[in-house]
Amino acid sequence: MKSSVMHPTATTPRHPISVVVDRTGLSQHVLRVWERRYAAVEPMRGEGGHRLYSDADIERVRLLHAATRSGRTIGQVARLSRDELARVTEEDAAARVARSTPNVSDTTNAAPDAAYTSVVDEALAFTLALDALALDGLLRRMVAQIGVAAFTERVAAPMLHRVGDEWHAGRLTIAHEHLASAAVHDILVETMRALARDARDARVVVATPAGDRHAIGAALAGAAAAAEGWGVIYLG
Repeated sequence: MKSSVMHPTATTPRHPISVVVDRTGLSQHVLRVWERRYAAVEPMRGEGGHRLYSDADIERVRLLHAATRSGRTIGQVARLSRDELARVTEEDAAARVARSTPNVSDTTNAAPDAAYTSVVDEALAFTLALDALALDGLLRRMVAQIGVAAFTERVAAPMLHRVGDEWHAGRLTIAHEHLASAAVHDILVETMRALARDARDARVVVATPAGDRHAIGAALAGAAAAAEGWGVIYLG
């Protein structure tokens, strides 16, 4: 007599969110934002209301994560089919290989390292959730881990660029933009003050032009100079 046991298929919802996080490397917070804001994946709900994901869902999240690590925004890829996502990630992987060869001369537009892109994704998710505390904690950890120079170039500047793109596209409000800018600005100003104690005699004055109310560019420049040993007099 044949067994009547039903074996799970690729579309059977059976994995909790912790398994998705473990298999894809994406944080729970970012995954939930992707679901809520972009409907990037639509898990089923178990009896207790917990999210349950299928193997196909996990593969989709993995592909989405790979696409965003290559520099694409989640808004650009969230509605792509599985085959389209696979093609995009394969093209991005091929482009990375091409950029890594010695004959490539123009690297100015190269995508950020995957680790930094993942951090920027997480920072964007915290910004979208208006979670100032989580955003501040993430940014401060990055300064401590990679230093001021790498933070300004690899995290702060790309993050603010992404926030600006999302705002222009109508996916973020001015409140989101202000929260992100304020978080970065405060950390950069504190960093300049801390580094000033060990600065050499050379001094540089950093300020925004008259009438310009956006000081974040000056703060980025000032922090970069401070990281190189300049004594920065920051006027905002």
